[in-house]
Amino acid sequence: MPKVFQSLIIAVVAVTAMPAAASDDGQSSAAPAISGYDPVAYFTEGKPVRGQGNIVAVHDGTLYLFAKAEHRDIFTANPDRYVPQYGGHCAHGVSQGVKVPGDPMSFAIVDDKLYFTVSPDLLDAWKMDVDEKIQMADRNWFDVQYMPLTELN
Repeated sequence: MPKVFQSLIIAVVAVTAMPAAASDDGQSSAAPAISGYDPVAYFTEGKPVRGQGNIVAVHDGTLYLFAKAEHRDIFTANPDRYVPQYGGHCAHGVSQGVKVPGDPMSFAIVDDKLYFTVSPDLLDAWKMDVDEKIQMADRNWFDVQYMPLTELN
């Protein structure tokens, strides 16, 4: 088994999923996306920044928290620009046809899009062949998004 895939499996054990689902009224009924980190801050500050529970927006039934009202306003003006790719799941995992949660601390912005992996080691490996991995993940995402999260016992 390749070392990168072993890292993916090990990281899955350490990461917990916090999926958000929409309720009948279109409001979020689960934990906030990105474990409560501000999606705009990745672009404006270049790092993960915790959002505040009183500065929020719901997009496609998913609750997002923001560190500043300005970030919320930027997000609501163009949410598709700031939402993480693959629903915040690990971009490397999706490229391999596996659905595992991404780690908000392990991120990259590529071509003005936000991607997560499950660990910094896997992020480094993913970046080595980033264009090919993104193409593979883009092809796989339609099927992978409907899969249950991969869990190891």
